[in-house]
Amino acid sequence: MKRTYFWLIILGCCILALGHSATASAGVKNATTLCIENKDGSVLKFYLSERPKIIFKGNYTIVQTAETKLLQFRNLRKAYFTDEDDPTGLDDSEQRIENNTHFSMVNGQWSMNNFPPLTTVLVYTPGGTLVSKAQTNTQGSATISLDNLPTGVYIVKAGKMKFKIAR
Repeated sequence: MKRTYFWLIILGCCILALGHSATASAGVKNATTLCIENKDGSVLKFYLSERPKIIFKGNYTIVQTAETKLLQFRNLRKAYFTDEDDPTGLDDSEQRIENNTHFSMVNGQWSMNNFPPLTTVLVYTPGGTLVSKAQTNTQGSATISLDNLPTGVYIVKAGKMKFKIAR
């Protein structure tokens, strides 16, 4: 029973922090992620840009974002905020896309040209799930197949650049 109250207090603090823009937590100045660590060592990450909603019900905590996670109090080790990179976050601090950069989408194949050579290109859902990964060649070109993905908006991170594409 004491453990349940402990987790209620911890998660209640998380809710308060979320309600106040989560600007600080244990020395983190600009928190971007709520992390909940389980006893098995796995960590669930909820990006604050998705505005996670936390609900307490019985012996469970429910965290709702693009998907819903049901967590049992007895399996939780700790909850904390970090300032790690949110792959779906787009802001003005990112490098701008150069004017000579070219994109095209033909038959589910998304191509990019004139990027820095050997740049890692990551494609995420708006919920932060990595769905595709590629690397530009020595000429700075890459083609990524989006055929297996549903129609929608995706976030592409190429080096320090982030932008949205629609399929």
